[in-house]
Amino acid sequence: MRYSIQPSQQDLRSVEPIIETTLETCKSFLVKEDNLRIYLSWNDDFSPETLDSEKLILHLNTSDKNWEEALSSCVAQGYAQSWFLEYKDISFHWENILQLGHSLVFAEQVAGTQFQLDNIEIIEEEWPLIREQLGENTSQNSEELNRLGFSLSYYIAKELSENHELEDFTELKLPSILEVGDMIFT
Repeated sequence: MRYSIQPSQQDLRSVEPIIETTLETCKSFLVKEDNLRIYLSWNDDFSPETLDSEKLILHLNTSDKNWEEALSSCVAQGYAQSWFLEYKDISFHWENILQLGHSLVFAEQVAGTQFQLDNIEIIEEEWPLIREQLGENTSQNSEELNRLGFSLSYYIAKELSENHELEDFTELKLPSILEVGDMIFT
């Protein structure tokens, strides 16, 4: 039987400087008060899992073609999400959308990330239902938000960033999200 253990020591050595460099860049944009403990998880894709303002799991894979860029984006997203949680608890779908969108726009600014997004037209079709669900508690599952939440979050946050600094996103309320969503998706 053949086997391999992931991550290898070489993998760990190769990701550490990218994580550290990206964190230093992130700190120059948004200053966190809480400490941040980062855990690494080898996975098929790249995604941050922010447990709270002090704990971040980075799911990553160094066998991907552009893994360095993907890792930098993942770190920036996770950093922004943990920063967001220092100022706002997430209880409602609209807060989750705001936090995710904030982290995506932040990663775009910090790491130059270009995200694969659903067409706006797809979200426009679902907007009336999604609009109603944004005020619901996150414990209530939403198929539409599960399917379109990533793109929806980005579009809303990108538009909000035209008139609001990223540092001010935690002060925004549901009416601001609905107003921007109505403007984009109707």
